[in-house]
Amino acid sequence: MPTTVLDIFMSAAWLAGRMLLVLTVLMFLLELLRAAGFFTRMARVLMPIARLFRLSEEGLFPLLVGLTFGVTYSGGVLMQVGREGRLHPQEVHSVALFLGLCHAVFEDTVLFALLGGSAAWIIGGRVVAAGVVTSVAHRWR
Repeated sequence: MPTTVLDIFMSAAWLAGRMLLVLTVLMFLLELLRAAGFFTRMARVLMPIARLFRLSEEGLFPLLVGLTFGVTYSGGVLMQVGREGRLHPQEVHSVALFLGLCHAVFEDTVLFALLGGSAAWIIGGRVVAAGVVTSVAHRWR
């Protein structure tokens, strides 16, 4: 059965609708977590680690969003925080570099764990490697 332009259009519209629904739910969940103080509490817990990378509490927010929701959504958050001037450009660079090296942590870990990998080693290795590269890059700038 040949595919028509209408079939292609309908498939694309269906996909766009599903993506819109997922992004809307993610944005709603993000706002709920933010209103409940989740990111503030997490930032306090992670602040000693953030200091190693010279990140402020404001810099931790897009980082936590990226590790929780993924690099695509956190990229928008990072751009917004950067435009608002709440982060130094070097912090924006550090967060973007870290997330570029260490994105999709939860999804990849689940996938590789299902294949027999150790979740602790997968997460630990990725976070440590991204942290070392980010720290070295931050000091060179």
